[in-house]
Amino acid sequence: MAGCAAGKQESRPPPDDVPKTPLNAPARAPSASVEQLPECPPDIVEEDWLEQGLSRSIRARAWVPSLSLTDLGFVAGSSAEQLFQQEVSLASGTVEVIGLGAPTRKSDWGALVFARPHAQGHCVVNGWSTSLFAPMTLSLADSWRSPDGRFAIFLLKLLTEPEKGKPEVRWVSLGTDGHRAWIALGEPPQHQLIAPTVTFFRNGKDLYVDIHQRYITRLRLGPDGHFIVPPKAK
Repeated sequence: MAGCAAGKQESRPPPDDVPKTPLNAPARAPSASVEQLPECPPDIVEEDWLEQGLSRSIRARAWVPSLSLTDLGFVAGSSAEQLFQQEVSLASGTVEVIGLGAPTRKSDWGALVFARPHAQGHCVVNGWSTSLFAPMTLSLADSWRSPDGRFAIFLLKLLTEPEKGKPEVRWVSLGTDGHRAWIALGEPPQHQLIAPTVTFFRNGKDLYVDIHQRYITRLRLGPDGHFIVPPKAK
């Protein structure tokens, strides 16, 4: 798909203020003296973090006592900020959508976390994060809930502002049904769309995404929560 980034951001390390425990490190055996945390519902699928992982504490099926930055795995006093939070009601229950980043510190990363209330805390459904080549600001450009409440689709705007050169705008579309999360437009690593403007277009019960470049490309959302990209002409 024209305008998609090639994923050069994936080689960048995670932000400095996130614990450095590797995602593939073996889990420690629980101690009998340590209080056991609540288990998340079995309908939440244990899958890899979308694009980049931040730490072992922010992963699918992790239970956290709250959605504070420290409970989400950030060290106390870090430069991380909660950029936005939205609540969506789905068939699976209430899902909280939390945007994270550190734009005031000119950091080059951003993240989105999906979580469901559970056992006086929250269970992480899954999430997405990225590190780019320049300071960036993450914002929620739009969101849409399917008429039957099965899932919701979100449009993220990533504005990068390098010290030299022109600002660049990227767009990422994510979906969740409260059981899992997915990238709704494109396939990793080519799922960050570089375009001046991307918008959602609603037509009755259907959702489309409009990609504004020299002309507008309109893609329809399929019943599986993914935008349908036509095959390339041979």
